[in-house]
Amino acid sequence: MKQTMPFWKLRWLLSRKSLSSAIALVFWGWVLGDRAFGRPIADNSLGTESSRVEAVSGMNFQIHGGAQRGRNLFHSLQRLDVERGGSVFFVPDAGVRTILTRVTGDRRSNIRGTLGVVEDANLILMNPNGILFGRNARLNIAGSFVGTTADAIAFGDQGVFSALPTEVPASLTINPSALLYRQIAPAPIEVYSRHPRSLEDPPFFSFTGLQTGEAQSLLLSGGGVILDGGILSTLGGAVEIGGLSQPGQVGLQWQRVGQSFSARPRLRWSPDASLADVRVVNDGQIVTTVLNPAIKEPGGIAIAARRLTARNAQFLAGSSGANAGVISLIASERLDLQNISAIATEATNGNSGDITFSAPNITLSNTYVFFNTQIEGNAGTLRIQAGDTLILRNSTQLRSEVDGRGNSGSIILRAGRYLEIDNNTAMDLFTGDGQFGNIEVFSGGDLTLDNQSRLSAQTGGSGSAGDVVVQATGSIVMRGMSQLDSSSFANTRQPGLFGNAGNVRLQASHILLDQKSKITTVVSVPQGQGGNVIVEGRSLLLRNGSRISSRADIDERLGGSNGGNIFINADVIAAVASENSDIDASAVDGRGGSVDLTTQGLFGIVFRPAPTDRSDITVNSRFGTDGTVTINGLVVDPSQGLVELPAQPVDASRLIARGCGTAGTAIALSQREFVVSGRGGLPVAPGDLQGSGAIAANWADPGLPGYSANRPLRPSNPAQTLPSPTPLTEAQGWIRNDSGQVRLVAEVPMAAGSQIASVACASGGPDSPESHSE
Repeated sequence: MKQTMPFWKLRWLLSRKSLSSAIALVFWGWVLGDRAFGRPIADNSLGTESSRVEAVSGMNFQIHGGAQRGRNLFHSLQRLDVERGGSVFFVPDAGVRTILTRVTGDRRSNIRGTLGVVEDANLILMNPNGILFGRNARLNIAGSFVGTTADAIAFGDQGVFSALPTEVPASLTINPSALLYRQIAPAPIEVYSRHPRSLEDPPFFSFTGLQTGEAQSLLLSGGGVILDGGILSTLGGAVEIGGLSQPGQVGLQWQRVGQSFSARPRLRWSPDASLADVRVVNDGQIVTTVLNPAIKEPGGIAIAARRLTARNAQFLAGSSGANAGVISLIASERLDLQNISAIATEATNGNSGDITFSAPNITLSNTYVFFNTQIEGNAGTLRIQAGDTLILRNSTQLRSEVDGRGNSGSIILRAGRYLEIDNNTAMDLFTGDGQFGNIEVFSGGDLTLDNQSRLSAQTGGSGSAGDVVVQATGSIVMRGMSQLDSSSFANTRQPGLFGNAGNVRLQASHILLDQKSKITTVVSVPQGQGGNVIVEGRSLLLRNGSRISSRADIDERLGGSNGGNIFINADVIAAVASENSDIDASAVDGRGGSVDLTTQGLFGIVFRPAPTDRSDITVNSRFGTDGTVTINGLVVDPSQGLVELPAQPVDASRLIARGCGTAGTAIALSQREFVVSGRGGLPVAPGDLQGSGAIAANWADPGLPGYSANRPLRPSNPAQTLPSPTPLTEAQGWIRNDSGQVRLVAEVPMAAGSQIASVACASGGPDSPESHSE
């Protein structure tokens, strides 16, 4: 007998199937819908000039039509997405130089495939809802690219191209002049584009991301920009990032590159603009490389942000046979760089560009910033300007190196309130045969150099080393084996070398060198000249093996380098005698340098003919002529600590009155008091200070019985009849009791010994003798 399924069970099963079918329809609808979003969709806001989207194959599309105004072509799309593995290309007519595309819908643009332009035209993409470049996103554009979340583009006084679906004015024929932000919170731009190099990419890139044509610009301006593992690059062009967090505008300035290249846009921010945040993290990279010597003005890298944060990132501007670009990182609040493997400009047979950091507060931690030129070329200059605080720590390296013929750049640091260089941070300038650059560090407040940090300018050829200048309006503290150095090093057997050491200058209100810190200039080449050390301040203190030196250290007699000079101008110069802190201007074969001290007080450190384990001032030369030591304006001279004794001893007993005499008795009786002035004993001579061997009587002790700070004086009344005075007993000496107090006594005990003084007054008076000592 065939069994039938209960109706309720059949109904339940059908409901389950219906639910599964509904879920499947929703899923496939979502997938198909997402794929539908992966294609561009035009709107009809331009009427007969509306954009036309044409499918080429699969997820590949072309966009035709648009409203042409002079050399500008305007497109208006409801959506612009590019699916992974797909492409969208704009196809302009001949003569179009710049394509401006607006997105009028309410979705951000998701670019996960290739976005490009047929022919050599610039592309400006405007979507106020945001722009995302996925990991596989690419640009195939011979001209420049501008991605922005502004809601309008200005054309000088001709009008604007708005993100709203409006007509395009007929007068918009010039280059766009500004990006207008009229929203309260503009949307961000996110870049994750990073993929292995293809055959079309330059061979020196292992990975590529978004890239524009040669000598062109790649500009991103949004309500914040995030470069998360992505790569932005150009070939001799400019990569610039920024945007606004509040309504305002970002300028577009068009720069003529050369006869063979078209003009390219550059971003310009006004000083009072409300900048947006920028983050470059997770191995994000910005790279510009110049391979064509016809590019005379490479674009470089520029970022402007409210808070610029970079973690595990790289910023590279390089060249071969041409000049490299510049790098500029600017923040209106804070610039925070951590674990940056390279912020660098490098050139081979060309000049490296400048690097500039500017913000109120700047922190560099474990960050490598360097310039390098090879074969021939000049290195750029690093400028770091902090309006308030500047902190460099954790093995941060700032380095400029010239490996061939060329001049070294400079490293210039400025802090408005506080500057800290800590934990193995180093600044190095290395010059070959060219002119030197300098290291200049200034703080408007205090400055600290700590934990084996180093500021060094060196030369390895016939050129001179640069100067190292450190200044602060407050104090400078050097601790933990930190060092300021300008030196000339080379192979001492190589003939014809004459490189000189540079100068080191330290200037502050108060200066402390502690824990084997050093200020040095060293020359180690034949016929070289040691540099000078100049120290200026109110006080200079050397502690724990610290050292100021300007030496000539060559060991062979190949010309005899001369030691440099040391000039110190400070109200007080002090060291601890036993801590072996030295001032040294010595030499080996040449002439020792000179030490010139201008001070009011010199403590703990003295001139010696040769170094010792004490704190010394030395100017000796092992095989040559010793230098000189000059001390100016000295008020406290440590060599004059003793008083010269007279040839004939003075009998002090003849200088002391043994009694008060008649006059003394009369005075004592009339004043009813006896006063011993001073605190015991007589000096060696009347004009000298009291000697240390004198017995010091304590001042009145408030804790003693009978003492009162407010004790009234005895009233003075001429008409009052005073009782007859009791005759005074003349004191015969003094004794010190068990409490250390000195008392005058009428009769001297035998135990008083050599401490007895035989001064006394005539007897008389009502009080006991002991009650009158003061």
